[in-house]
Amino acid sequence: TILEAYREGIVPLGYVKRPGTDKLLLNYVGREIKETLKVFGGDEELVRTLLAIKILVNGNNKIYYTTPMEYPLNHSLYELYHRYGLRIYYSYSMINPYSRPFRIEVAVDKDTPKDRVEELVEWAVKLSHALTLPGQRYPLPVVIAHEKCRIRRGAAELIYEEILARTVKPSQDKILNALKITLVSEEE
Repeated sequence: TILEAYREGIVPLGYVKRPGTDKLLLNYVGREIKETLKVFGGDEELVRTLLAIKILVNGNNKIYYTTPMEYPLNHSLYELYHRYGLRIYYSYSMINPYSRPFRIEVAVDKDTPKDRVEELVEWAVKLSHALTLPGQRYPLPVVIAHEKCRIRRGAAELIYEEILARTVKPSQDKILNALKITLVSEEE
C-alpha cells in the first residue's frame, strides 16, 4: 500500500500537469480574500500570476513554489487516504515565468511532522525541476510514462522483443540481420 511504501522510505509523489480549473488553492486562500479572488477561474491562473510575479521580480535563478498545503478533508478521494492513515500535501511551481504551473502532491504518514513535510515537498519540487530538460514542459519520467501509454500494442511488442528481451528475429533485410548478429555477438 502507499502507507507501507512510505514507511519503507519510498516517498509517493504525484505530478499534476494541468491543474486547470481545480480550486484547491483558491479555496484555501479564498477563506481570507474571497471577493478579490473571483477574477481567477482556477488554481492555474492564480498560481501563474503569483509565481510569475515572484520570478520576474526576484529572478529565475531560484525555484519558487507555494507553501505546502494539506488536501481538504471534504475531497472524496482524500477522505479515503485519510481514513487509512495518510495525509496528502500539495504545492504548485513553475519552471519559468512563461511555463504552465504544475502541482506536486506528496503522500505522508499521518504522524509526519510539519517540518518533514516541508522538506519532502521542497525535495519533490526541486526533483521535478531537475528532471525537466531544457525546452520540455514536464519532468522526464512524466514524459516517458505519457509516451509509453501512447505506444500501440504491436510497437510495444516489437520494442519488448527487440530491445528488452534481446531476441533476434531474422529480417528480410540482410544488413539489418548482420547488425543484429554483430550486436548479439559483441554482448556475449
